Order: sequence, then C-alpha cells, then structure tokens
Amino acid sequence: MKLLAGTSGYAFKEWKGSFYPDDLKADGMLGFYSGKFSTVEINNTFYRLPKEHVLLEWAAQVPEPFTFAIKASQRITHHARLKPECAGAVEFLLMAPRAASVMLVGDFNDWTASATPLHTAAAGGLWAVTVPLPPGRYRYAFVVDGTRWQPDPSAPPAPDDEFGSPASVVTIGGTL
Repeated sequence: MKLLAGTSGYAFKEWKGSFYPDDLKADGMLGFYSGKFSTVEINNTFYRLPKEHVLLEWAAQVPEPFTFAIKASQRITHHARLKPECAGAVEFLLMAPRAASVMLVGDFNDWTASATPLHTAAAGGLWAVTVPLPPGRYRYAFVVDGTRWQPDPSAPPAPDDEFGSPASVVTIGGTL
C-alpha cells in the first residue's frame, strides 16, 4: 500500500513564518509546498470546478508524480447525500495532468477498463465521468494510461483483495 501525506489546501498566509518563508509570495506557495509534500486536497472543487487556466498553472508548478486530491462536489456530499433516490449521478474525478487516458474500473463494470473512460473536464488534467449506480457498496480504481492502477485519492481505501491492486470504495444509499 502506498500512503501519501499532505494537507487540506496549501494557500494559507497564516503559514508564513512557520512553514513558508516570510517573504514567499502567494504565487510561490504551491511550488514550495510540493517540495515538502506529495499531495494536497483541493477544497474549492466542493463548490465548483476550477477554470482551465488554473488547472494548467497548478500542473506546471508541481513535480511528477505530485497528486491533487479533488474534494467531491457538494452536489454529491451534501445535496444528494448519496441517498438511494439520488443514485445515478456519481461523479468520479481524478487530477492527472500528464495522463493521455484515464479509465474507471470497478465492481459496477466488471473491472473492464474500456467500459468506462473518463473525459478531460478541462485542460490541465482534471478527468471526470458520471456513472449511474444503484444503492450498494462498490470497489473501484482508476487506470491511468492503460497500465497504472491508482486508487481515488479523495475516497476511502478499499480493503486489500486477493489481487493486490489499489482500490477505493464508494457507498451509495447509506451504510451497507
């Protein structure tokens, strides 16, 4: 299992002096941060997807293989609350700025990579797909560029299985 350590956000002026150098400008915070941590949670995706130019700027400031964990939309977590009557609108997001392709595999598509391709939601590496799912508990992962299996950095990890592949879990319709 690979664990990534990071924080929820990175652009905090209150961190100047204790984490960031006192004289560091706001536009240098992500680059400095990415030299210390390998991932960061992006909180503003809770309200809306960032503009294309913002995603491109973020990707240009971090080294490979830095990971952006995209916070799930409030439409899913607060408005729909993953209730059975709201099934059918589960949006899967992955920030993979250098990927040529991203596929979604899971219990819901028999782990068939070609069944559920993601599309680029905006240039800069944000990939997205909406999958209709009835109530249940589902294991899933992303397949990046056809070979690299990656769990969802913004979702709970799934228990190990007999195949040893990284996976995440989503529960729709409450606790099952």
